[in-house]
Amino acid sequence: MHSAELPASSEERRRVGEKPTLAYAGIVLTEQETVVDRGTCALNWFVRVADGWVPAAKVGGATTEFESGPGPGVVWRRHTRLELPEGTRLLCVERRPEELIRTPLEHLTKTRSSPQKTIRRLYSVGRAGQVVHEAAPTEAPSGAARKPRRLR
Repeated sequence: MHSAELPASSEERRRVGEKPTLAYAGIVLTEQETVVDRGTCALNWFVRVADGWVPAAKVGGATTEFESGPGPGVVWRRHTRLELPEGTRLLCVERRPEELIRTPLEHLTKTRSSPQKTIRRLYSVGRAGQVVHEAAPTEAPSGAARKPRRLR
């Protein structure tokens, strides 16, 4: 088995000869892109495998399902089902347009696209398939709220 792949099911784990002391949990991660003010917001999940982060949908044994007709304001939504060992680290990355304060003249003369704000949150797989938050978001230093940026 390649080091970036995890066994797909408990049956496969038995065939591979993995130690039975390792507890696996079934989880579902939802990725999506939604329409928000000044652009779109994308939410993506990654799984820690060896020394890197792998998109959740590309982890061995993952099954994905796109939601049909997800509703107003939703560009797409995908549910990824995985069986992961307890303690596996997960990374949730959210990208959204940053709020800008502009004068009317700046609004007319500057670019119309907003810079992107990226928020990363660490989680781990707990018992019975719980996704447990590990650390504070990395969007602002020491938990301080960020003020909207003003373009020059």
